[in-house]
Amino acid sequence: MIFVYCRDHSPPPAFIAKVNDKYYGYGMNNCLFPFRVMAAIWVILFMSTAILPADSPRLVADEVLRFIYPAIRKGDPCTILKTESGRQHELKFHDLKKWRYQKDCYVLYLTAREQGSSPSITTHHYEMIYVVRKTTKGFKILAAYHNYGGLANLLDDCADCFIRLDLAAYRVKDHTYAIGIRYGCPVVGGTNLFDEGLTLYIMENKSLKPILDDDMGYICRFGESKSVLIILKTQRDGFYDILKKSSFYNLEEKLVSEKKEVYKWNAGYGMYLR
Repeated sequence: MIFVYCRDHSPPPAFIAKVNDKYYGYGMNNCLFPFRVMAAIWVILFMSTAILPADSPRLVADEVLRFIYPAIRKGDPCTILKTESGRQHELKFHDLKKWRYQKDCYVLYLTAREQGSSPSITTHHYEMIYVVRKTTKGFKILAAYHNYGGLANLLDDCADCFIRLDLAAYRVKDHTYAIGIRYGCPVVGGTNLFDEGLTLYIMENKSLKPILDDDMGYICRFGESKSVLIILKTQRDGFYDILKKSSFYNLEEKLVSEKKEVYKWNAGYGMYLR
């Protein structure tokens, strides 16, 4: 197995010009100044973006990725990570956020696309979620979730699809907060134009276990539906009941209807059911 990890590289600033293999900066009235003359201006204009705090998501994401996959070197646009199976995977970073309900913890979401040994072999997709804790010696993996297919198929097949971490206060037990993954994609055919969903996970034995998965809204030709989850005070087997409140708005953004549903914990299935 080979992982290929690529970072996006932004183009040079718009006011940079290249003339006779030398770089110049645009000044007043589009006059060109030598590169060194513009250096002081760059320092003033970009100091706030060049110097990032130590816990900046961009920097932490780079550190976490290199901790999980040591072959990734900081600053490399593309790195090949070799493993044992001999196949090639393209590793893609999607989102990283600090988890305020666990001290010094971050949640990272990745997908990987496996290339077959020949063009005729179907490409496989994987999704990966990591919960890591930052320590004085680096990082420690608290929990991980690897799933064949899942949302990775959705992201690869559609450029307009999205996925992001949702780390709201989903307190499903007295001392347990769930991690949310929100996703959405356009719909081909039918009355809906765009659907959005949410999956909740909890940490269990150094892994992440999905406990709830449902739609959270949609856009159609007649308006838009939006849903929110509300943690109730009632419990079953130690898990709080969850109220799903859905509201539908017409094209004039006026409330047309509301619907309420309650999720309750089902010990037999190990997840929330309506």
